[in-house]
Amino acid sequence: MHRALSNPDVLSHLFLKMVQDLEENDDIGFAQRLQLEAELRATLLRCALVCRAFCDPALTALWWRLDNLVPLLRLLSCFVPTKVKRNTSGEGPRDETLYLLKGELCPKEWERFCHYARRVRVFNHPKNASVTPHIVSQLSKWNNGAPLLPGMKDLTWLPASPTDTSALLLGTESLESLHIVLDCIELPDEYQWISRHEKMELLRDPLSRNTGDKQIEKMLVTYSECTPRLKTLELPISVHPLCLAPVARFTHLTALHLPETPFDARLIRDIASNLKILETLMIDVLLTPYEPDASIVGFRHLSTLDVTGSATDLTRLFKMINPLRELRALVLTFPNGIPELTQTYRRPLEVLKECGHAPALASCKLSISTRWNTSDTVAQLLEPLLSFPTLEHVSLQAGLCGYQVTEGDLERMARAWPKLESLALKWNAKAGGTTPPLRALAHFAQHCPDLRTLILSHIDTYAPLPPEPYKVRPHGLLHIFTLHSYRVKDPKAIGKYVSALFPNILVAVPDPRPSGWDQVLHMANAWRVARAEKAKQLQAERAAQGS
Repeated sequence: MHRALSNPDVLSHLFLKMVQDLEENDDIGFAQRLQLEAELRATLLRCALVCRAFCDPALTALWWRLDNLVPLLRLLSCFVPTKVKRNTSGEGPRDETLYLLKGELCPKEWERFCHYARRVRVFNHPKNASVTPHIVSQLSKWNNGAPLLPGMKDLTWLPASPTDTSALLLGTESLESLHIVLDCIELPDEYQWISRHEKMELLRDPLSRNTGDKQIEKMLVTYSECTPRLKTLELPISVHPLCLAPVARFTHLTALHLPETPFDARLIRDIASNLKILETLMIDVLLTPYEPDASIVGFRHLSTLDVTGSATDLTRLFKMINPLRELRALVLTFPNGIPELTQTYRRPLEVLKECGHAPALASCKLSISTRWNTSDTVAQLLEPLLSFPTLEHVSLQAGLCGYQVTEGDLERMARAWPKLESLALKWNAKAGGTTPPLRALAHFAQHCPDLRTLILSHIDTYAPLPPEPYKVRPHGLLHIFTLHSYRVKDPKAIGKYVSALFPNILVAVPDPRPSGWDQVLHMANAWRVARAEKAKQLQAERAAQGS
C-alpha cells in the first residue's frame, strides 16, 4: 500500500470527496441518485472493513450525511419498529412504521450510538412519522441534555408546527447552515387573489399576524440565541414578513435566502444595517407605491444578489441602495403578471449602471415568466449589460416571450463580452419571430475564446452558409444546445461548418426524441474524428519518409 494511504488526512479527503462529488452532481435524476447513494454507502462500508487505517476515515464519510434519525435508532434495541395504521387526508388508513420505546437502554448500544452520531455533519430533520419529537426528547434525556449531533454543521428542518423545538436538541453550537421549511403554515387564501402591492399593504398591519406567525417569530429569536456560528439561513416557503424582525439578530450571517417572503424597504433597510458581513442575499422585493425612497445603507460585502420583483420595484431598489461595489453575480426575476415594455424591463439594468453598482459584474441572469410577443430584439432588452465587459456568464430565461433574435444581436454580445464562458438565450422561437442564422456562431468563435457552453432556443439552419473551404481554428467550446426540435436542411454540411468553428464540440446526451440539431452534433463529431485520422495518417507518412 502506498504511504499516502496510511495518512488519515489524505484518506479523509479522498472518502469525503466521493460524498461531495455525488452531492454536487445535478445531472442525475432522483431515482438514479438514490441508487448511487446506496452504492456509495456500500462502498464506504467495505472500505471501513479493509484495514484499521481505512476504518475511521471511511466511517466518517459514511455517516457524514443523514436524512433522518432512523439509521441511528436502529443501533438501539430498545427502540422497536412497529407497524401502525394512520389516517391520511383523502387516502384513508395506511400502514406506517413507528419506532416505539420498549425495554431498557443498553449502555454499550448507547456508546455505539454516540460514536456514530458525533460523525454526522449534514442532517435532514423531516416530519417523519417514524421518529416523533417525543423520541428526540427521550434521546436528549439519556444524553443529559448534551447535543445529540455535536458536530452537525448543516441542518434542514421541517418542523411539525411552529412550536416544534425538537431540532434544538440535536445541537446548534457548531451549526453553520440552517434551512427551515415551514410548510406547516401558509398565508390566508384571500392574499392569493389580490395584487402584490395590495398584499404588501395588508401584511404591514401588525393585526394581520395570527398565532402561528408570532410563534415563528419566537422560533427565530430562539435560534438567533443558540447558533453563534450560523453563516447561512434559508426559509424557502413564504412567511409573514413581520415575523422576520429577528433575522437582524443573526449578525454573523454571510448568506440569507428568503425567496418567497415579500420584503418592503423597511425590512431591507433593517437587514442591510445589521447584517454587515452579508455576501449572498435572495429576497422577493415588494415596495408599496407610497413608501418614501429613503437611502438603504449597508451590504458593503454583498457579492451575490438574487431578487424577485416588478421592474418598477427593482428600479426603485437600485436607486435607494448604496453602490454595491463587490457585486459579482446578479439574478433578476420578474414575476408573472401584466407584460411590460422592453424599456421597462431594461430600466433596472440601466439604473444598475448609472448608480455605480457592480463594476466587476461577472454573472447575470434575467427571468421573465410573462407570456407576450414583441417586435423588439434581445439585444435591445440586454442593452445595458453590453457595457459590462467583465461578464462571464449571461442567461436570459424568457421562454414565453416572442422576442426577435438577429445575427446582429449575437455579434454585439460576442464583441461586448470577450470573457464570456457561458451564454443561454431562451425565448419563444415558435412565436414566428426572427431567429439567428447558423453563421452568427462565427462571432463567438472570433471574439469569445473562453466560451464553453452556448444555449439558444433556435438556430436558423436554412440560411446560407459561408463558402468552403472552412479554416479550422482552435476553440474550447464544448456544448451547443438548442431547445426546440426541428428539421435541419443538411446535417452533414452544417456539421462540417460547426466542427470547423468549434473543433472540440461534444455530442449531446442521448435524447429519446432526437432533433435535427442532434444529427448536426454527430456529424461535427464525425468530421473531428476524420480530421484526427487524417492527421495520424500524415504523421505516419512523414515518419516513413524520414526513416
